[in-house]
Amino acid sequence: FSTGWLTTSEYLANEEPFEEDVYSPISAPSLGSDATPNVTAPSVPTTNPSPSVVAPSPASGDETVLLYNSDGISIPRFRFERWSNLTSDFQDLARQVGYVDPNATYWETPSTNVIEKLSFGDLVTKQYIRGKKWKERVTAENPKSVLTEMGFTEPVWDCWINHYGGYEWSGLVRYEIAPSYEALGWDEEAWNSYDESDYPESDSKSWNQLTPDEHQAVTNLCYIEQIWNREAFSSGWLEDPSNYLAATEPWLLNGTGGFDASTSTSRSKKDTKLMNTIIYSAVGTIVGFIVVIVTVVVLCRQSRLRKRDQQRQERRQDTLPIKDLEVEISDSTLPDNDKKDHSS
Repeated sequence: FSTGWLTTSEYLANEEPFEEDVYSPISAPSLGSDATPNVTAPSVPTTNPSPSVVAPSPASGDETVLLYNSDGISIPRFRFERWSNLTSDFQDLARQVGYVDPNATYWETPSTNVIEKLSFGDLVTKQYIRGKKWKERVTAENPKSVLTEMGFTEPVWDCWINHYGGYEWSGLVRYEIAPSYEALGWDEEAWNSYDESDYPESDSKSWNQLTPDEHQAVTNLCYIEQIWNREAFSSGWLEDPSNYLAATEPWLLNGTGGFDASTSTSRSKKDTKLMNTIIYSAVGTIVGFIVVIVTVVVLCRQSRLRKRDQQRQERRQDTLPIKDLEVEISDSTLPDNDKKDHSS
């Protein structure tokens, strides 16, 4: 400052365009009357300041703001690959669980394979797979084991593939998933209904028609725009640099780890606790049932024995008068001496 430039600076002598009519506690030194600035600041309306000096505005319609699920469950990227890019071994596994369409439609269009409508736990057998054709397409007797070999885990499948649609409403409540569906307008009655007229309006909305709160709700259910809209891979969205797959999930980016499928989770612990409760309850019920049966059998047997003893007693009482009569008759036919001897 000692060089004197503060008093000669043309920049300090002029109002910056974005601070016109704004009070400043420090007055800029004036220039001499013979000093003429070489640079004139462009006139910028105060209602529309220069974009080069204002804070960035919210994302425009051309920009994509990515949302992430609150549980930090990472997308299974191997599920979102073109069929032709998969290895032959992986394709063989996929065919065993119903991805057998020659045009790869079931693989390349989300939610078209019927097993994606079932939770991971319901895929231990084929019994919950609806439709004869689908039961024939799914050749694996234990689809869950094949899906596990493909790389799926229960939390990843239930969120990113099934979106918890295979859960009972009580399960949604137990695992604190219900609030996301309630934000979309669902309740237990609608959830259990087979009449689509009972479903909330959000169920028929496209991604762009959802409200901000609905966007976050479906994101917590592991939907992204293309999955919600059921866009086929052939539309090219997998290669779009602005989509979810092109970004790094924040829990991976900042090293927090997000959901770790290799470790026990609160949900799996709840499942274990619930399963133990069910097992204990079942065992207790069976034991109680056996006790009741044994008690009934014992009581029936005792009743039968009492009845049998009673019948024997009655028959014995019925036969006693006859025997006494026979004795009296035999006594009347004997001589007096014999009677005496007999009575003695």
